[in-house]
Amino acid sequence: MILTVRRATGPVRLHGVQMHQSNYPVAEVGRLACSDRLLTDIWEISRRTVRVCMEDTFVDCPAYEQVFWVGDARNSALFSYFLFGAEPLVERCLRLVPGSQFQTPLLADQAPSGWSSVIPIWTFLWAIACHEYYVRTGDTGFVREMWPKVRQTLDAYLTHVDHRGLLSLSGWNFIDWAPMDQPGSGVVTHQHCLLITALEVGADLARLAGDSGEHLLRAAARLREAANRHLWSEERQAYRDAIHADGRLSTTFSMQSQIMAFFGGCA
Repeated sequence: MILTVRRATGPVRLHGVQMHQSNYPVAEVGRLACSDRLLTDIWEISRRTVRVCMEDTFVDCPAYEQVFWVGDARNSALFSYFLFGAEPLVERCLRLVPGSQFQTPLLADQAPSGWSSVIPIWTFLWAIACHEYYVRTGDTGFVREMWPKVRQTLDAYLTHVDHRGLLSLSGWNFIDWAPMDQPGSGVVTHQHCLLITALEVGADLARLAGDSGEHLLRAAARLREAANRHLWSEERQAYRDAIHADGRLSTTFSMQSQIMAFFGGCA
């Protein structure tokens, strides 16, 4: 809190200062009992952080932007399930995301918004979060409603797979504020590999919706083969971060790229 006093001509006496906190109404269903006071404090700080970022959507922070960033919300959703049982808020957020299709078939990274910006990883996390919501709730009606939107978006990303079988596009090719090689154009390993995960999750959503997701599984297999053919360095025994639009091979081998390659089943 910042309290500003203007035009005072003498000493000011404060008899009381109050703040009314307003956020999504939650039930405190999560508990932690721990003999380590430090861990207990960390847990409480984390719980409060999630809570103050719950409004009519999840927001990235309670003060600065207050924006529903799609990728941030997926992580907040996982925490809130166990802390607060906030499934209705998660469902609302997931339903808002396809509303940006009029801006881009790849879906915007924050919604609703007049700023048309795409972080591919955020879209992939949205598809994954739809599946996680089903796992949490067993709501097949939600799956049947969302599956056509998920399929349309994943198919749109597959149009950006190049002749090498690599996802290559221009966008905010971002996963982490870290010393990584994340060029705005070209092939970025972490998002290529997370698309594999999203395609496989999408195939399961298709099955639950009574549709066939076989073309997504075939695409995932091709992307996996291409990752090992073009992004793996035999010399370094690791996956390079990127192939730039001019064909230059990245010399950075970040932890994040290796993790996404592992989750994508490439490693």
